Amino acid sequence: MRRNHRKGGGQQLEVQITAMGARGDGLAMLEDGTPLFVPHALPRELVRVRTAARSDAGVRGDVIELLQDSPDRRDPPCPNFGPCGGCQLQHWSPAAEQAWKEDLVRAAVARAGFDPACVQELVRPELALRRRARFVSEGGKIGFRERRGKAISGLKGCLTLEPALLDFAAAFKGAKVPTSTLEWTVTSTAAGLDISVRGKEEAPSPLEVQDLIHALGKVARLSWNGDLVLEVDAPRVDLGGLSPILPPGGFLQPSNGGQAALQAAVLAAVPEDADWVADLYCGLGTFAIPLAARGHRVQALESYEPSIAALDAA
Repeated sequence: MRRNHRKGGGQQLEVQITAMGARGDGLAMLEDGTPLFVPHALPRELVRVRTAARSDAGVRGDVIELLQDSPDRRDPPCPNFGPCGGCQLQHWSPAAEQAWKEDLVRAAVARAGFDPACVQELVRPELALRRRARFVSEGGKIGFRERRGKAISGLKGCLTLEPALLDFAAAFKGAKVPTSTLEWTVTSTAAGLDISVRGKEEAPSPLEVQDLIHALGKVARLSWNGDLVLEVDAPRVDLGGLSPILPPGGFLQPSNGGQAALQAAVLAAVPEDADWVADLYCGLGTFAIPLAARGHRVQALESYEPSIAALDAA
């Protein structure tokens, strides 16, 4: 390993990436055994990095030059990849990424004392089907935070989001909104967009709310720092037999495809003659509802009161 000290902080190192870290960073080991995490580097790559921040987990290294490519490296399909903090692994082949994720699950299952052979093959939902996004806005610009940074990466067309969410981000540019930093949790529902805003700014006036809703398109509900500001229609979520009203900011599977795959896996795993089933951390009832519809007695348990209240009401 060659080292060069440079002004401006950090060392230049030439390292071999030996594995992928649990959060999607390439992993190498320094001479003293300290883990070095390198964003956008892949296993079997030789990279020149500059060391940066240190934490209890290890040291981060930023890539200066890629000296040897992994055979699993590909051109990222999304134009936002790199600065955008939304995705970490679009530069890795889907097959390699899938094997890595399955290995993570097997290791977690083994640590819990179960046979890792029970882990099934990963199901990959189709692109452009993510129904929820958490955007940040500042100074009239909206998008995702850059990875490990405060700057906002604008959306030039995201491959993972439903078109309704991209339409929201596009419409935002023409809307009159506060210039302070705000977080927008936006969920696409059959009734329209459910928008939950959080920030230090107070909720807009009724007239400003009307202008905002008009600019942003089909909005079902707007809440601000947990308080309901406007509800045009109830944003319900179809969970297979019942459609609870989504609490503002409440937990929801990111995509309809992922939800359907998980529901099918749970229904296949629970014997049809099982009389009583406990659904722990049930949320809105993603599993409790289809299990009950199949005839099981289900006890649904959840610590977030708005979600269990919505399931009870449904």
